[in-house]
Amino acid sequence: MKEFEKLNYLIARCALKDNQAFQELYQLTAPLLNNIVFKLVKNESMCSDVLQDAYVQIWNNADQFTLDKGQAIGWIITIARYRALDRLSKEAKTCELTDSLESRLTSTDNTPEQQLLSQEQQTLFHHCMSQLNDSTRQAIRLAYLQGYSREMLAKMFGTKVNTIKSWLKRGVEQLMSCISSRSAGV
Repeated sequence: MKEFEKLNYLIARCALKDNQAFQELYQLTAPLLNNIVFKLVKNESMCSDVLQDAYVQIWNNADQFTLDKGQAIGWIITIARYRALDRLSKEAKTCELTDSLESRLTSTDNTPEQQLLSQEQQTLFHHCMSQLNDSTRQAIRLAYLQGYSREMLAKMFGTKVNTIKSWLKRGVEQLMSCISSRSAGV
């Protein structure tokens, strides 16, 4: 059986929730997908996360694949590529958000009105930061204000990288929600 035909067959078996077929599909495609995703995200940890998401989607949606959509390899690559692009988009939004927060904190305003506003923003930021639990607050400070990587934070906190990612994601969401709700009242 040719490799493309084999992948088509394996996807069909995955649609029937055949774990062995999924393992074989993974063995055949992981090196290629790893190469494609890494070229897009340029980060090992992120690449690993994207691949995990892609394979979960492949497993969950295998029953939706049909040959009229093309060969299985194209379908698989498309899923991995879109997962990588989605991840890059989310990372960019998070970076924009934290860059905006940091620029508010570190800006040097000239007029008394601007200095007062800056002090109010800093007070608001510190208030909202104080609403976070200690681990999340410390992780946000270290990651976004001091540039620590998630891997470094995981070692510092003695936890997994995915836990750090969750802390940062939820923490930034809580922080922005607090800032938005308090800013609306100012």
